[in-house]
Amino acid sequence: MAKRKTAHENWAQNIRAIMLAAAAAMGSSLPAQGQEVEGEGLEAMSSTANELGASQIDHVSCNRGEHEIRLTVLGVKEAIGLMTAELYRNDPDNFLEREGRISKTRFAAKSPATSFCIQTPAPGSYALVVYHDENANKRIDKGAFGIPSEPWAISNDPPIRLAPPKLKDSLFEVLGNGTSIEMELND
Repeated sequence: MAKRKTAHENWAQNIRAIMLAAAAAMGSSLPAQGQEVEGEGLEAMSSTANELGASQIDHVSCNRGEHEIRLTVLGVKEAIGLMTAELYRNDPDNFLEREGRISKTRFAAKSPATSFCIQTPAPGSYALVVYHDENANKRIDKGAFGIPSEPWAISNDPPIRLAPPKLKDSLFEVLGNGTSIEMELND
């Protein structure tokens, strides 16, 4: 016997269809440079890599468009707060600086993994910084010496010593047909 959908599942599916139709009607889902993209209450629409596979993420942010990053963040301990991803261009002088950030994307965190997509302006080399904004204050909280007190990750998991990581160690390629990546949160 087929599983009957709950009212919440039907609602989530309808909202997803409406949002996809609205994005298609606007002709583009690319955020303006530096623009923040947020999704709240969308946890029902995100999925884990185990459910769908990293290259098949079923989330409202995914349109299977050109040069799309399909991101799965692993090691999410609790489904609270927001998962935030900051996309940086290949610009060593402005890595981890607001001027070097192309976009900031936020969606509700889902445990044990949160998956969503990020649109890039073109194929090329990029770096991602992800953090679990557990208290949803829309910033990464830091403790002593400026060390993040919330779980975080940087693409390619570069070595962190007494200085910020180098951009060259964090870059990954986004091809014309997009790319799928997984990032594991550090505590």
